[in-house]
Amino acid sequence: MPKVRYCIDCGKKCQGERCRNCRKPWNKGKKFVHKGSFKKGHKAYSGSGEKNSNWKGGRHINSHGYVEIRDSIKKKYYLEHIKVVETFIKRTLKKSEVIHHINEIKTDNRIENLMIFPNPSAHKSFHTKIRQFGFTTPILKQIEKRWKK
Repeated sequence: MPKVRYCIDCGKKCQGERCRNCRKPWNKGKKFVHKGSFKKGHKAYSGSGEKNSNWKGGRHINSHGYVEIRDSIKKKYYLEHIKVVETFIKRTLKKSEVIHHINEIKTDNRIENLMIFPNPSAHKSFHTKIRQFGFTTPILKQIEKRWKK
């Protein structure tokens, strides 16, 4: 199978030594040609973050289904549900603490839908109780008291 090359002048695919469209040698003596770097009408790189033309607001869903938001100062992405809880409780989470979505919809990051557990084993036992017994009165009381101290 011949190597696919792109013409420097017209940007179209060339399979032989000459471009079929413009009849010129595909590389004009250049040794390395990147696929999209010489296309006519190609926009130059416009910066990162909000300056980029593909900016979508700094909010996207990651591969696990959670919403990530971008911190413009640190230039990092953070999980939105963690930021929502941290602003509500006015402190950063401890490494052992786990956030739970009550309705189990990972993109629903309202504070009414979030619970905090002190460790992963408490979170797992909560899931086990829900799967075994459903939303019983003690579980509903635990959900009601989640932010009260």
